[in-house]
Amino acid sequence: MNKCLSKGLISVIIPVYNAEKYLRQCLDSVLHQTYVKLQVICVDDGSTDGSLFILDEYRSLDKRVEVIHKENGGVSSARNLGLDLAKGEYTAFVDADDLIDKDYFEGLLQPFKDDTKTDISVCPYRKRNENGDAEVFEKIDECSYSRDDVLGELLARKNFGWEVFGKLFQTEVISTIRFREDFKICEDLDFIWRVFLKAGSIHYTPKDSYIYVTRSESATVNITVSGRCDGFRALAGVYLSTRSQELQESVIKEAAFQTLVNYFYCIYEMYLLGHEDRNRQKEEFQENARGVIPSILKYMTDDEIRKTLIDRYMSSGTELSSEITKLAENIKNIGLSRDICIFGAGEVAGQIALWLNNNSISFKSFVVSSGAKKIKSPDNRHPVINISEIKSDNVVLIMGVNIRTADELADGLRKNGFKSIICI
Repeated sequence: MNKCLSKGLISVIIPVYNAEKYLRQCLDSVLHQTYVKLQVICVDDGSTDGSLFILDEYRSLDKRVEVIHKENGGVSSARNLGLDLAKGEYTAFVDADDLIDKDYFEGLLQPFKDDTKTDISVCPYRKRNENGDAEVFEKIDECSYSRDDVLGELLARKNFGWEVFGKLFQTEVISTIRFREDFKICEDLDFIWRVFLKAGSIHYTPKDSYIYVTRSESATVNITVSGRCDGFRALAGVYLSTRSQELQESVIKEAAFQTLVNYFYCIYEMYLLGHEDRNRQKEEFQENARGVIPSILKYMTDDEIRKTLIDRYMSSGTELSSEITKLAENIKNIGLSRDICIFGAGEVAGQIALWLNNNSISFKSFVVSSGAKKIKSPDNRHPVINISEIKSDNVVLIMGVNIRTADELADGLRKNGFKSIICI
């Protein structure tokens, strides 16, 4: 590193944007720590409310507070500016709408004192909403991990979150790493992944001293199609790095699973929900997908994909399970005004027919390409008809074909006038 770091000093980077409603609570929790050797770097990212006034007030009261004002550029640019200004031996990130317990830094610092080889100290967090309702996550015993041992758990979000909070870094470890400023969400994952690849030893402390407060206006609550695509790009980058660095097979497969799940989310958002910005994102998303999805499908068998997705991501109570329930409701509502047909007449089409039936969704028929030979109905109930027999303006087609060919076939159908196509 070019700059001289102050031994024992923790540089705390707080990006601030229109946070006047909760900024004082956050700053109070940081400044009233049992560990006092802090450099508190508050980067105002072009706030239009009273945030800058509050920051200036705290700077006048506590010499540890540094305030930098910049034009709005997003949380990544604010954090990057903070990293450029960090003088401490250690670096931590706190979001302006979150809180930390008074012994947060003292607890995270202890592993560095116990073992000089520690590069990152990690603790779990408590999740709380605006009403004060808390969610506490399962914790494990205190332990240290090597880099290779931790990467798979990081991707699975098992004991280690993708977030930059809840972690204390040796500043030298992150000195050359910066946040991607073109990501609206998942900039944490991209950053953390590159940091963990570089780290040698990561220590886990089970005390959940960070309080992550979820708010209705936050970027992670209101995810747009653009944001979902950023998530896919981040995970795709992680997957490709696992292949290029020849990491353990379990890590590569975890990266592949996570990327594939996010791919399904993107398809769901773009081709069904109809967000305003979806058309502007489709071309970029498809280009990114073409660069990684074929690789995943070559690396994993259909049975591996199906079993993992069902066992891990589609069980009752998971986020994806909730999204699938929403998907069923949306399709059911579409069927009130338009005919629903399944494109395909093979095993996949039969599975989708069963799923529709289990969700009390009626569909008209199975549909096959022009020139296809007479095919037996997959469910022995609905007819199999030629696509030339249906009118494109009154039909919604659900792609009932293998994921390896669904996108290409869907593009061909759109060119032939079928605009309403759902890829599941």
